[in-house]
Amino acid sequence: MKKKKLLPLCLGTLMFLAAFQSTAFAATQYDRAYSSWTSENASYGPDDGNYEVTSWDDNRCKTTTNVIYDSTDITSIRSYYNNDDCYPGLDITDVNNNFNSTVISSNIPDPHFDWDNDFPWTNGDEEAEVTCESPLSLSSGTQYYFYSWFEEEYSSGTATFQLNTSQSYWDSYNDEYQTTAYSQLGAGELTVDLP
Repeated sequence: MKKKKLLPLCLGTLMFLAAFQSTAFAATQYDRAYSSWTSENASYGPDDGNYEVTSWDDNRCKTTTNVIYDSTDITSIRSYYNNDDCYPGLDITDVNNNFNSTVISSNIPDPHFDWDNDFPWTNGDEEAEVTCESPLSLSSGTQYYFYSWFEEEYSSGTATFQLNTSQSYWDSYNDEYQTTAYSQLGAGELTVDLP
């Protein structure tokens, strides 16, 4: 009789502790900045899209973009690929070099992900990139996403990120894509406050 009463009590206690643990340590959104656009100067850039930066109370930021290429963009991208071996892509950069990109995801066809630690080469990978390795598979009217998580390396009161569209070539010597042309997307740099 005691064993039957003890089992529900133990299970109930374990469920309460598990629920408490998952909610007690969950990060919450701290600040958010948003931008959208409906035209782009670069012929290879997506003509429609939005860009969002969200800071969290655990000193991380998530950058998210959704883009749509129109038929003119796709024609230009295919021309750059067929004539110059250029590949379209997107990159998100922490302009103050205080954050390190840790996670990247995208539904762009055949994505190649890259993290860069640019000059002055001190604070980790402040740039997250995705390059489409199958440019002929891009289609107009399809929404493509690209996001990255960034972790704070050096304490600062704000975080500022820039989104670019790009054309790149494969550099076999350095085993990575090198940007030949880029253009900023949206309203420019987005800044969020940090806790």
